[in-house]
Amino acid sequence: MNSDTVAVVHASSKEHVQEHIAWIQERLRTGVRDGLDLWNRKEDLFPSLLFCQSVNQQIQNLGNGDPMLRQVVRKLFELENYCKTWTDGAFDLNLVASKITPESDSRLQKLEEKLTFKCPDGEKRIFSWHLRMTGAGAWRLHLSEELGPGKIIIGYIGSKIR
Repeated sequence: MNSDTVAVVHASSKEHVQEHIAWIQERLRTGVRDGLDLWNRKEDLFPSLLFCQSVNQQIQNLGNGDPMLRQVVRKLFELENYCKTWTDGAFDLNLVASKITPESDSRLQKLEEKLTFKCPDGEKRIFSWHLRMTGAGAWRLHLSEELGPGKIIIGYIGSKIR
């Protein structure tokens, strides 16, 4: 007869949930099967993030084996985690785990139309702030912090806009 000792993570009290929060977040993150699953669960996984309709197809096109899927999910969790700590004051890009940079003035002038997206509140905004993702090409996630503390709008996820 063979026997193995297995550690079982459980959450039978509030303290257990706090103790295992990193493990729970990782399970949620890796539990995303594909882009369609991510899109359908976005409100549950990322309650602080608002997604422009333009992102719908960009996310849904990420297949199960797509190397960018995990990067997209990781970056969205980084933004969600930042939003949980951003309760007042201005957006502090230095507190986000990934490096966030604005578009250069020349790119903004040249690509203003392509960097403008209609937001869930009906407003059109220019999405200059972005973070980089690498792997299968130069990918970007464009975001706006204009709604203020605790909320970030996602305007674009995909290849670098040209």
